[in-house]
Amino acid sequence: MLYYEAVQIFYRDCVGRMLSERTIENYSDYITGFGNYLQRVNKSNIEDVTRDDVLDYFAFKRKTCSETTIKHNFIAIRACFKCLVARHIIPINPLDDIPKPRVPKKIIQSFNREEVQAILNAFDKNTFTGFRNYAVMSILFSTGLRKSELLQMNVSDVYLDIDTMKVNGKGNKERYVPISPVLHRVIVTYLKKRKEYLKECKLADRDIFIVSCRGGRLTKGGLGTVFAKLKQSKKQWAHRVSAHTWRHTFAKFFLLNGGDIFSLQKILGHEDIESTRIYIELTKEEIRLQNDKYNPLDNTKWQYY
Repeated sequence: MLYYEAVQIFYRDCVGRMLSERTIENYSDYITGFGNYLQRVNKSNIEDVTRDDVLDYFAFKRKTCSETTIKHNFIAIRACFKCLVARHIIPINPLDDIPKPRVPKKIIQSFNREEVQAILNAFDKNTFTGFRNYAVMSILFSTGLRKSELLQMNVSDVYLDIDTMKVNGKGNKERYVPISPVLHRVIVTYLKKRKEYLKECKLADRDIFIVSCRGGRLTKGGLGTVFAKLKQSKKQWAHRVSAHTWRHTFAKFFLLNGGDIFSLQKILGHEDIESTRIYIELTKEEIRLQNDKYNPLDNTKWQYY
């Protein structure tokens, strides 16, 4: 079977497993790149691809790509061949004996307490737009939602009577995220201001949670503009101002405040616990603060010299 015919089977499998469009697009980029390489070395049939072909391709990519990009290529190509083995298109996966490329650990970017306070205080809460942006930042900080998850939420997904919100995550998988007491008050005030704003502007009150100034759904571009303005006013740490940094910050504070990693996994919507373990890596300063708080010698009534 031709390589490009075989990978179509994999793409259909991805759709059947309800992987996100972005994930499938990323897989397609990496798998197409590998296919183009195979064409240059005159390998057109999927059955003819060997372990050496894969290793040669990675060696070729390393001339211009980072190890992180190599790792992403590896994951996509391995997933494709794994699917083809399961479908009996090929007998073995040529990547089975190839170790996953190792990427040096990087420190997870997050905000500290002072930065969190500075961001939450950056908005004019007397205007609808200002309070909406404040509410968005509060929700991201309090729940760790992805920006796409928040922006596609509807008012009917927010259950204030039981302090829970329904989230449609990756792969269209639903999960339920708790609403804290403080966030409850923020959301109640936001929904009140939202209703008043739409009525005042004579805009239709549709079942959209985070609304734009025109009454439609706030887009990723619109939220990007909010973060862009924050970057201009917080230039000293502008490179870290993003929705994903809020997600990291939520996870870090959740663990520092005594939360467990398995609950965090459920809240963040991680299918694999390994995706959540990255947040266990604390900075040296955070480790020192935790030691000051919990060191048994200093926090127990010992008799010492």
